[in-house]
Amino acid sequence: MKFVVKPADDSFEMMLEAGQYARIWQEHSETILNAFKNITGLEFQQRLITARITNGTYGNAGLPGKAMILPGNYAAEDRKICTLMHELGHRLLGGNALNSVALGLVADTDENFNDWQWYEHRHLYLFLHDAVADAFGPEYAERCTKDELNNEPEYYHEAWEWAMNLTFEQRQRAVRLLTAEALPRNRWHERDDLDEILPRDPAEWFKKLHPE
Repeated sequence: MKFVVKPADDSFEMMLEAGQYARIWQEHSETILNAFKNITGLEFQQRLITARITNGTYGNAGLPGKAMILPGNYAAEDRKICTLMHELGHRLLGGNALNSVALGLVADTDENFNDWQWYEHRHLYLFLHDAVADAFGPEYAERCTKDELNNEPEYYHEAWEWAMNLTFEQRQRAVRLLTAEALPRNRWHERDDLDEILPRDPAEWFKKLHPE
Protein backbone atom coordinates (compact mmCIF):
# COMPACT_ATOMS: atom_id res chain seq x y z
CA MET A 1 0.00 0.00 0.00
CA LYS A 2 1.27 3.46 -0.92
CA PHE A 3 0.55 6.26 1.56
CA VAL A 4 0.90 9.83 0.28
CA VAL A 5 0.87 12.87 2.59
CA LYS A 6 -0.07 16.32 1.29
CA PRO A 7 -0.40 19.65 3.14
CA ALA A 8 -3.77 21.37 2.85
CA ASP A 9 -2.02 24.62 1.90
CA ASP A 10 1.44 26.01 1.18
CA SER A 11 1.96 27.57 4.61
CA PHE A 12 5.19 26.79 6.40
CA GLU A 13 3.28 25.21 9.29
CA MET A 14 1.36 22.80 7.09
CA MET A 15 4.45 21.92 5.04
CA LEU A 16 6.29 21.17 8.29
CA GLU A 17 3.47 19.07 9.72
CA ALA A 18 3.06 17.12 6.48
CA GLY A 19 6.79 16.44 6.50
CA GLN A 20 6.53 15.03 10.01
CA TYR A 21 3.72 12.69 9.04
CA ALA A 22 5.68 11.61 5.96
CA ARG A 23 8.71 10.85 8.14
CA ILE A 24 6.57 8.87 10.58
CA TRP A 25 5.26 6.76 7.71
CA GLN A 26 8.72 6.27 6.25
CA GLU A 27 10.10 5.11 9.61
CA HIS A 28 7.18 3.12 10.99
CA SER A 29 4.99 1.96 8.09
CA GLU A 30 6.22 -1.63 8.14
CA THR A 31 5.74 -1.84 11.91
CA ILE A 32 2.22 -0.36 11.71
CA LEU A 33 1.08 -2.56 8.81
CA ASN A 34 2.48 -5.70 10.42
CA ALA A 35 0.74 -4.87 13.71
CA PHE A 36 -2.66 -4.56 12.04
CA LYS A 37 -2.06 -7.85 10.21
CA ASN A 38 -0.92 -9.61 13.39
CA ILE A 39 -3.97 -8.54 15.40
CA THR A 40 -6.72 -8.72 12.76
CA GLY A 41 -5.42 -10.99 10.02
CA LEU A 42 -6.60 -8.33 7.54
CA GLU A 43 -4.60 -6.55 4.86
CA PHE A 44 -5.28 -3.11 3.41
CA GLN A 45 -7.18 -3.50 0.15
CA GLN A 46 -6.51 -0.02 -1.24
CA ARG A 47 -3.38 0.39 -3.28
CA LEU A 48 -3.17 4.11 -2.48
CA ILE A 49 -4.30 6.21 0.48
CA THR A 50 -3.82 9.97 0.35
CA ALA A 51 -3.84 12.04 3.54
CA ARG A 52 -4.32 15.80 3.67
CA ILE A 53 -2.77 17.54 6.67
CA THR A 54 -4.97 20.37 7.95
CA ASN A 55 -4.83 22.92 10.73
CA GLY A 56 -7.58 21.16 12.67
CA THR A 57 -8.18 19.14 15.79
CA TYR A 58 -9.68 15.87 14.58
CA GLY A 59 -8.87 13.35 11.89
CA ASN A 60 -11.18 11.70 9.39
CA ALA A 61 -10.55 8.39 7.65
CA GLY A 62 -12.00 9.55 4.35
CA LEU A 63 -13.14 7.12 1.65
CA PRO A 64 -11.52 5.28 -1.28
CA GLY A 65 -12.10 8.34 -3.48
CA LYS A 66 -11.73 10.93 -0.71
CA ALA A 67 -8.53 11.84 1.11
CA MET A 68 -7.94 11.03 4.75
CA ILE A 69 -7.71 14.10 6.98
CA LEU A 70 -5.00 14.24 9.63
CA PRO A 71 -4.68 17.12 12.10
CA GLY A 72 -1.51 19.18 11.75
CA ASN A 73 -1.40 21.01 15.05
CA TYR A 74 -0.07 18.31 17.37
CA ALA A 75 3.40 18.85 18.76
CA ALA A 76 3.88 15.32 20.07
CA GLU A 77 4.88 12.62 17.62
CA ASP A 78 3.13 9.90 19.60
CA ARG A 79 -0.23 11.63 19.20
CA LYS A 80 0.35 11.84 15.45
CA ILE A 81 1.02 8.11 15.40
CA CYS A 82 -2.06 7.36 17.52
CA THR A 83 -4.27 9.47 15.25
CA LEU A 84 -2.78 7.91 12.13
CA MET A 85 -3.39 4.37 13.41
CA HIS A 86 -6.96 5.28 14.43
CA GLU A 87 -7.82 6.52 10.94
CA LEU A 88 -5.96 3.68 9.24
CA GLY A 89 -7.98 1.25 11.36
CA HIS A 90 -11.16 2.69 9.89
CA ARG A 91 -9.70 2.33 6.39
CA LEU A 92 -8.72 -1.27 7.11
CA LEU A 93 -12.30 -2.08 8.05
CA GLY A 94 -13.87 -0.12 5.19
CA GLY A 95 -11.50 -1.56 2.60
CA ASN A 96 -12.51 -5.07 3.62
CA ALA A 97 -16.25 -4.25 3.44
CA LEU A 98 -16.53 -4.28 7.23
CA ASN A 99 -18.12 -0.86 7.66
CA SER A 100 -21.55 -0.63 9.24
CA VAL A 101 -23.36 -0.01 5.96
CA ALA A 102 -21.73 -2.95 4.16
CA LEU A 103 -22.52 -5.18 7.14
CA GLY A 104 -26.19 -4.20 7.00
CA LEU A 105 -26.22 -2.57 10.45
CA VAL A 106 -27.36 0.87 9.22
CA ALA A 107 -28.75 2.32 6.02
CA ASP A 108 -26.60 4.84 4.16
CA THR A 109 -28.47 7.98 5.28
CA ASP A 110 -27.50 11.03 7.31
CA GLU A 111 -30.15 10.30 9.94
CA ASN A 112 -28.17 7.21 10.98
CA PHE A 113 -24.94 9.12 11.63
CA ASN A 114 -24.88 8.64 15.42
CA ASP A 115 -25.56 4.91 15.21
CA TRP A 116 -22.99 4.62 12.44
CA GLN A 117 -20.33 6.29 14.59
CA TRP A 118 -21.18 4.10 17.56
CA TYR A 119 -20.99 0.88 15.54
CA GLU A 120 -17.85 1.87 13.63
CA HIS A 121 -15.94 2.63 16.82
CA ARG A 122 -17.07 -0.54 18.55
CA HIS A 123 -15.52 -2.50 15.68
CA LEU A 124 -12.38 -0.35 15.61
CA TYR A 125 -11.75 -0.63 19.34
CA LEU A 126 -11.88 -4.41 19.20
CA PHE A 127 -8.36 -4.24 17.78
CA LEU A 128 -6.92 -0.70 17.83
CA HIS A 129 -5.45 -0.81 21.35
CA ASP A 130 -3.93 -4.22 20.69
CA ALA A 131 -2.50 -3.16 17.33
CA VAL A 132 -0.85 -0.09 18.88
CA ALA A 133 0.54 -2.28 21.67
CA ASP A 134 1.85 -4.77 19.11
CA ALA A 135 3.56 -1.99 17.18
CA PHE A 136 4.89 0.25 19.96
CA GLY A 137 4.34 -1.52 23.29
CA PRO A 138 1.60 -1.57 25.95
CA GLU A 139 2.60 1.70 27.64
CA TYR A 140 2.39 3.49 24.29
CA ALA A 141 -1.05 1.98 23.71
CA GLU A 142 -2.20 3.17 27.14
CA ARG A 143 -1.10 6.72 26.30
CA CYS A 144 -3.07 6.58 23.06
CA THR A 145 -6.14 5.36 24.90
CA LYS A 146 -5.88 8.04 27.58
CA ASP A 147 -5.42 10.74 24.96
CA GLU A 148 -8.51 9.65 23.02
CA LEU A 149 -10.66 9.50 26.13
CA ASN A 150 -9.52 12.97 27.17
CA ASN A 151 -10.08 14.64 23.81
CA GLU A 152 -12.62 12.81 21.68
CA PRO A 153 -16.47 12.77 21.51
CA GLU A 154 -18.56 10.85 24.02
CA TYR A 155 -19.39 7.99 21.65
CA TYR A 156 -15.67 7.17 21.58
CA HIS A 157 -15.81 6.64 25.35
CA GLU A 158 -18.88 4.40 25.17
CA ALA A 159 -17.47 2.30 22.34
CA TRP A 160 -14.08 2.06 24.03
CA GLU A 161 -15.62 0.87 27.30
CA TRP A 162 -17.69 -1.68 25.42
CA ALA A 163 -14.65 -3.18 23.69
CA MET A 164 -12.16 -2.92 26.53
CA ASN A 165 -14.48 -4.69 28.98
CA LEU A 166 -13.43 -7.79 27.05
CA THR A 167 -10.17 -9.59 27.71
CA PHE A 168 -7.58 -9.74 24.94
CA GLU A 169 -8.68 -13.31 24.16
CA GLN A 170 -12.32 -12.24 23.99
CA ARG A 171 -11.46 -9.32 21.72
CA GLN A 172 -9.55 -11.68 19.45
CA ARG A 173 -12.58 -13.97 19.30
CA ALA A 174 -14.76 -10.99 18.36
CA VAL A 175 -12.25 -9.88 15.74
CA ARG A 176 -12.35 -13.34 14.16
CA LEU A 177 -16.15 -13.21 14.02
CA LEU A 178 -16.00 -9.75 12.46
CA THR A 179 -13.31 -10.54 9.91
CA ALA A 180 -15.15 -13.67 8.82
CA GLU A 181 -17.48 -11.20 7.07
CA ALA A 182 -14.63 -9.49 5.17
CA LEU A 183 -14.57 -9.16 1.41
CA PRO A 184 -11.14 -8.63 -0.20
CA ARG A 185 -10.68 -6.33 -3.16
CA ASN A 186 -11.51 -8.95 -5.79
CA ARG A 187 -14.93 -9.47 -4.16
CA TRP A 188 -15.94 -5.84 -3.55
CA HIS A 189 -18.53 -6.09 -6.31
CA GLU A 190 -20.58 -8.42 -4.11
CA ARG A 191 -21.64 -5.45 -1.98
CA ASP A 192 -21.73 -2.78 -4.69
CA ASP A 193 -25.52 -2.55 -4.65
CA LEU A 194 -26.64 -1.14 -1.28
CA ASP A 195 -30.22 -2.22 -2.02
CA GLU A 196 -29.10 -5.85 -1.98
CA ILE A 197 -27.38 -5.74 1.42
CA LEU A 198 -29.47 -7.74 3.86
CA PRO A 199 -30.29 -5.82 7.05
CA ARG A 200 -28.71 -7.17 10.22
CA ASP A 201 -30.06 -6.66 13.73
CA PRO A 202 -27.45 -4.53 15.53
CA ALA A 203 -28.39 -5.81 19.00
CA GLU A 204 -27.96 -9.43 17.92
CA TRP A 205 -24.75 -8.67 16.03
CA PHE A 206 -23.04 -6.95 18.93
CA LYS A 207 -24.30 -9.56 21.38
CA LYS A 208 -22.56 -12.13 19.18
CA LEU A 209 -19.32 -10.13 19.35
CA HIS A 210 -19.67 -9.27 23.04
CA PRO A 211 -21.69 -12.00 24.81
CA GLU A 212 -22.80 -11.40 28.38
